[in-house]
Amino acid sequence: MGLGATGSSELAYRAARVSAREVKTLGLDMLYGPCLDTLTTASNPEIGARAFSQDPEAVAEMGIAVIRAYAEEGIISNIKHFPGRGAGSTDAHRELESIGLNRAELEAMAILPFKRAIEAGADSVMVAHTLYPALETERLPATLSPRIITGLLREKLGFDGVVIPDDLTMFAISQNFGIPRASALCLEAGADMIFMKVPEQYGPSLDAVKESLKAGRLTEERVYQSVRRILALKAKHGLFAPAPFSPERVLATIGCPEHAAVAREAARRALTLVRQNGILPMPPSEQTAVLAVIPRDMNVVLSNDPVLSHEMLPSALRRYWPRTETVVVDEQPTIPQAFEAVGRAKNADVIVFGIYSAGLSTSLGELLAEIVALGKPVIVLITNSPYAATLVPAGTAAVLCSFGISPFAFDAAADALAGALTPTGTLPVTLNGMQHVA
Repeated sequence: MGLGATGSSELAYRAARVSAREVKTLGLDMLYGPCLDTLTTASNPEIGARAFSQDPEAVAEMGIAVIRAYAEEGIISNIKHFPGRGAGSTDAHRELESIGLNRAELEAMAILPFKRAIEAGADSVMVAHTLYPALETERLPATLSPRIITGLLREKLGFDGVVIPDDLTMFAISQNFGIPRASALCLEAGADMIFMKVPEQYGPSLDAVKESLKAGRLTEERVYQSVRRILALKAKHGLFAPAPFSPERVLATIGCPEHAAVAREAARRALTLVRQNGILPMPPSEQTAVLAVIPRDMNVVLSNDPVLSHEMLPSALRRYWPRTETVVVDEQPTIPQAFEAVGRAKNADVIVFGIYSAGLSTSLGELLAEIVALGKPVIVLITNSPYAATLVPAGTAAVLCSFGISPFAFDAAADALAGALTPTGTLPVTLNGMQHVA
């Protein structure tokens, strides 16, 4: 979504080339992206900041740019989550959801980016674990539906590439159909490969596929079709004669100055000021006491060190306000953590409150409200879905969205607070009428 906030498909193309080049250098050949879900439900807990925008035309434009970049770097693209999860309000990792849009709405909003991407040469498609009554009358999610995979995707949209289901171990499938049965059903529906993360289920799933063949629900010719598609995709990308792995190339490529410059540019152009009360810019000062309240985020893995990673924001702030201190709290703050955060906030001049990957939990929101009630200036930095901005107390001095966790994103946020950067990002989604601050 950060790329969507920049409004630049050209930047999306350059950023995707960097990602693809680094992945290829590490010896990988495929990325499960781009995400082409049109985010029409801003509170969607599964898609969130993975989406480019709520505008299907913008999603299509950004997605095509990414597909082109991947192709030029020899990476297999995978557009997901067909026919679109952006209108969802739950998480398929936890439950099976039904999206009630009618067919015309689905075609205009959800399916349009996939149609454009297929026309642009997308290599493969990942199918969603979601019920679409307008497309499939039986209680079958898209991943297991012949009407959706074969009828809509292959026959109507003309896609003859590789089709993959989303991870079959997600609860939407595993708790409703069972993994072995779902493995057979998705192949019967027209998929070519099975995606799962539980090795213990490989054997039972293979047995279920063999049983489907014996029963005639799955034919050998259907299996051969999938094999041919997979082999053709590998041949297209030169995977039968891969370049030898080179540690020297890895060291010269990963995080090289050219790539870092693109990442820095993307972070700076994505930064979005959602609202403020006039506190910004905040003059740099050696006297101003800043407290950074940081949620302990298990998705922060950039340094492989949870302590060092959670110092990224405070370190960026100290470039302008050396008296920056840190309190790290859990995503569900404990009573002692909350007590410490509030107590130290009383002695601070400004509080910068982070809302990271997990969003704003009820207890984290209560802590934020308690700190805002102190009457001190509180600036909120959101690193994931901007939907969290709708849950922030009205008395907050400023709300910014970085759409990502990286040193570049935190440096950009600190620069914006100090007036060294004017945020130019725009919210790619509408939040209860909330728009970006011009």
